[in-house]
Amino acid sequence: MFISCASHPKYPEEWKKPVVSKDGCVDISGTYSNTSDLGSGYLSRIIENMDVERINQPTHVTIYYPESDILSITAWAGDTPIAAKTHRKDQIKCTDEGIELSLGFESESGGLAAAFSFVDFTLNKTEDGYLLVIYESDTFYIIGPGIPLAGTSSYYSRFPPVEVNTEY
Repeated sequence: MFISCASHPKYPEEWKKPVVSKDGCVDISGTYSNTSDLGSGYLSRIIENMDVERINQPTHVTIYYPESDILSITAWAGDTPIAAKTHRKDQIKCTDEGIELSLGFESESGGLAAAFSFVDFTLNKTEDGYLLVIYESDTFYIIGPGIPLAGTSSYYSRFPPVEVNTEY
């Protein structure tokens, strides 16, 4: 017996379209709210495989790209940087949808279940300056005495640009 499920909603029609790059990766540099405009996600999650929201509650995230072919992402709590991550050019992939970052393999277990996931984020800007994040996950579960379950999902989040004092 094998069980599977999938969830891949369409891009919201009311949102402005993503920017299309004609020659390489889209420039997504900017400062964005850490909370999506729908309150449904945290941008700082793409920094590393940890929940920085529980540590210091980031207020905003800065992204610099391209900067010597390095994508730099920093989470801030007010004027204090609290987490940062850099990705070299060989760690990112430019696609038709934007800049793809792979978080790679994640696993969790507890009780009578275990989950193994591959997670990717694709970053882009919309025509009105929001940062668009496409989250994609493929997960394999083992439940109870070995019942396999596979799932695939994706969703969209938008993060508004914010003005911050950069003279710290």
